[in-house]
Amino acid sequence: MQALAGAGRAHKRVFAGFALAALALAGLPPLAGFFSKDAIIAATLAAPEAIWLVPLGLAGTLLTGAYMARALGQLWRGPAEVTKTGASLYWMGWGMAGPVALAVGLGAGFPALEARLGAVVEVDLTAMMLGLGAGLAGLFLGWVFGPKTLLGPLYGAAKNGFSITAGMEALFVRPGLALARALDRFETGLYEFVLALGRANLKLGKSTRKADEDGIDRTIFGFARATVTTGSRARKLQSGLIHRELALTIVATGLLAVGLFIAPLFY
Repeated sequence: MQALAGAGRAHKRVFAGFALAALALAGLPPLAGFFSKDAIIAATLAAPEAIWLVPLGLAGTLLTGAYMARALGQLWRGPAEVTKTGASLYWMGWGMAGPVALAVGLGAGFPALEARLGAVVEVDLTAMMLGLGAGLAGLFLGWVFGPKTLLGPLYGAAKNGFSITAGMEALFVRPGLALARALDRFETGLYEFVLALGRANLKLGKSTRKADEDGIDRTIFGFARATVTTGSRARKLQSGLIHRELALTIVATGLLAVGLFIAPLFY
């Protein structure tokens, strides 16, 4: 807007269209914005939460009037050095003419539109006067006083757009990136944990297999071999020869007798 200071005086017809649209946005009659704003304020008055909705609605109307008057003042005041002409400005003017015509004349068609939609809005004189007063007050403040006077200590923040860009970054971008980094770290940690768990399971499996092969299997197979060997050796004693079996019996009986004779000597 500062780069366009004085452009309104250089292009009065364009400025006139902008001024009509601005006044409609500020809610002045009989422009279209007056009727829509009146309906909104009437709805806030009729709402159960009117005690805080009405001040918000009026504050919005006041601020709208103030910043539109500020824009009009910026465009009208200044050196008026913006003198660009040509086909582009011509077509831009015609492009602006349509919305300006709607902003000026659409209010007259509201009754027919309401009837068509079956949503007739009753006229509320209180809402009308409150909205008109807030809009005019905003226009007066925005035209007469500069932003430093109006905003006071908020001027610095307002000049930077109330840090909207930085605020968006602080509120959404940085937290979003932080969350993404946290999720990335969590995913990496989970991946490493799964890999470590897998490696531990593989190591445990190898250890179990080794213990099974070298321990349990060897013990079982060794016991089986020892049993087979013992059975084979014991089977040789069962030759079926009577004289050998009698000899073994005599030897075993002699050993048993010697044992029985010697055992009492140790008690």
